[in-house]
Amino acid sequence: MGDTMRRLLPIALIVMAGSLVGGLAFSQPEDGALCPDAVSMVEMESCMAAELELSEQRMMDAYSLALARARIAKAQLRGPVQGNDPAEMLEDAQAKWRAYRDAQCASVAARSGGSMRALEAISCKIELTEERTGALTDMATTPPGEETDIVEAP
Repeated sequence: MGDTMRRLLPIALIVMAGSLVGGLAFSQPEDGALCPDAVSMVEMESCMAAELELSEQRMMDAYSLALARARIAKAQLRGPVQGNDPAEMLEDAQAKWRAYRDAQCASVAARSGGSMRALEAISCKIELTEERTGALTDMATTPPGEETDIVEAP
């Protein structure tokens, strides 16, 4: 990657991340209720499945930006990476996060009975996906060396 590209890519990522964060702010209804017009269980499940799809798309947008940031970090590393490739680590973490989310939400849904089971699973997935979107957005917008989620011991 050329020097000009290395200088411009972080700026482009920040602009794209700003667009993503702005979109997230307007993605949820003002009152916080999902599917307020749904009346039947079928309508609620269909509406919430659509909400989950939108939530997952926002997460994948944030993931793409975080992955691009990780690739920049890799390009800026000196010497061999030797198993500490930031992009590969993020890809692995994302796959493991998805497995965790699915297992956690299956567990939550298992405690519910009857027709609520599917809604509980979808609701759980939406909640965890939105949390993950926030974490990925932080990864995408936090400059290298300024990691916000690392707490140092006193």
